[in-house]
Amino acid sequence: MDELKALIPQYIKYAIPFFILAMILESLLLKKVGNKGHYRVNDTINNLTMGIFSQIIDFIFGLSFFFAYVWFYQNCRLFHFPQNSWYIWVLCFLGHDFLYYVFHMVGHKVNIIWGSHEPHHSSEEFNYSVALRQGAFQNFFSFSFYFPLAILGFHPITWIVCKQLNTIYQFLPHTRLIGKMWAPIEFLFSTPSHHRVHHAKNPQYLDKNFGGVFIIWDRLFGTFEKEKEEPIYGILTPLGSWNPLWGQIKNWVLLFKRCKKTIGLTNILKVLFFSPSWKSERSSMPPSIPSTPFTRPDYIKYDGGVKGIKNNIYLITSYLFCMNVFLSFEILTDTKIEKTMMILFIVFSLINIGLLFENPPWARKLEFARIIASSLTGFFYSFFFLNSPLIGGVIIFGGLFFCFLFIRLFEREAY
Repeated sequence: MDELKALIPQYIKYAIPFFILAMILESLLLKKVGNKGHYRVNDTINNLTMGIFSQIIDFIFGLSFFFAYVWFYQNCRLFHFPQNSWYIWVLCFLGHDFLYYVFHMVGHKVNIIWGSHEPHHSSEEFNYSVALRQGAFQNFFSFSFYFPLAILGFHPITWIVCKQLNTIYQFLPHTRLIGKMWAPIEFLFSTPSHHRVHHAKNPQYLDKNFGGVFIIWDRLFGTFEKEKEEPIYGILTPLGSWNPLWGQIKNWVLLFKRCKKTIGLTNILKVLFFSPSWKSERSSMPPSIPSTPFTRPDYIKYDGGVKGIKNNIYLITSYLFCMNVFLSFEILTDTKIEKTMMILFIVFSLINIGLLFENPPWARKLEFARIIASSLTGFFYSFFFLNSPLIGGVIIFGGLFFCFLFIRLFEREAY
């Protein structure tokens, strides 16, 4: 197992600089063509925060999902495919993409699974930052869909490489800058035009274009829709919040409330496993998705909370610091206690940044408490356990810097 773990490639990690560069270039080009509203500070940071939450969950549980595939491969495989044959890689890539299509469609049709995928759709923008907005708990539902590949005999490394390449490709269609492409490409592949339809909440676009790399699955199974009128993005029941934790669990909280107010075991199971739009006549709770779609005049994007460039500078600075801590996670941590402390710091900090964007009256006090608590914890751990007064001093200096920045840039009048 340890030898297999060491062989797992990290293509997604290597692609992160490309993702960041693509977002910067896209935002500059959007401004050049006059579409300045497609990248909003609050929405973009919320998207990236949701992506970090997803990566943290994957760091904690990802190997368990991978080794589950390994178990099926070692104990249940029907064939032994040669790993070094190019056609095996092509077949595995096609097989993975088809099974992704199946999961993706099920994720939109089954309420309890929709709760894991809904975070990806809850942004009301459509740009490359949205591609990184992922449901933190989606892999708990998706990983078993790929077991048929293990049973057929596709090697775990072959599969994980195909999975990562599939994921990297899916970043590319999340843009408004590219219109319709050359007809053969539009026919075979999932393009920006196809994926804009998938993220739209226009009535004719709902639950369409599930393909990851290839759109041919949608054409074969009747879930394809061309882009005609301009898409309106987001979910039918808007999130209306910049709190990334609420963004990850909102659907399940509402689902639990629906189950509590639904009479009869059969109806409760239908609430969980039927479509999000299904509603029992014996429940006082509305469905997860309204049965009556919105109309264009009703559409107003959520943009609540902090206004003004000075306040946003503080939040951007805090987010960039947390993001760099996350990207340097493996360098900064060795022991389990260090990893746990760092994960708690990142999660607590990012949740509070989201709360500050929403601007509730108590968020200022919570932010001071966060800075002081994390600085003192880091100082005492560095000084007494790592025997490094220098690191402890740097942490305290950093805490004082953020306190000063917060007082100077986050004005009391904002509250």
